[in-house]
Amino acid sequence: MVELDTEIGNTLFLLGRFDEAIAAYQRSIAGFEELFGASTMRANAPRGNVAEVLVRLGRGAEAAALFEQLIARNPTPAYWDGLAQAHRANRAPEKAIAAYENAITAGLRFDRRSIEACWGHIGIAEVLFETRRHTEVSARVASAIEACEGKDGVLEVARLAFVRSKDHALRGQPRAARETAMAARAAVADAPVGSPAASLRADLDQWLATLLP
Repeated sequence: MVELDTEIGNTLFLLGRFDEAIAAYQRSIAGFEELFGASTMRANAPRGNVAEVLVRLGRGAEAAALFEQLIARNPTPAYWDGLAQAHRANRAPEKAIAAYENAITAGLRFDRRSIEACWGHIGIAEVLFETRRHTEVSARVASAIEACEGKDGVLEVARLAFVRSKDHALRGQPRAARETAMAARAAVADAPVGSPAASLRADLDQWLATLLP
């Protein structure tokens, strides 16, 4: 039953019914703790899901506190990545970059071709662009391209193309910027409403609107 509550929460999350998703995840957490004790690692997954929902709601400080608790229990690359996103939601770019660096380090400790290293370099490139540290973007995009080599997941492909588009724009290459952004947009064109890929699609639409055809 507790696993079912987690699955229900996942479905509600994808539907954008965030408050209901949190309630379902909290039922799952309570169930795991009742069955296995308050310190059980089994509650980590739904607890991390709550933190992800809080990020989507813009409640970055609350999400960061949860991710920090999870990292104290089990410092996985995914939790460091989640903490970085929480700091971004809380408009703390330096803390976000530091968390992404920890995600990269933790990921490479497990696997030289870690997906979290790919995400981490992309995330740092995004933060550098958002904070107008434009002279640092190109080098980080190059690191992202290397770290993401061979990764063909929709989000990885689209996010990497998005930051490459921004790099092209900074280099004064508007045509390449638009073409790369359109390729990213095509990768997430069919993403279901409420999914992370759909959120990325909305960001790409805004970005494309700023680029002259």
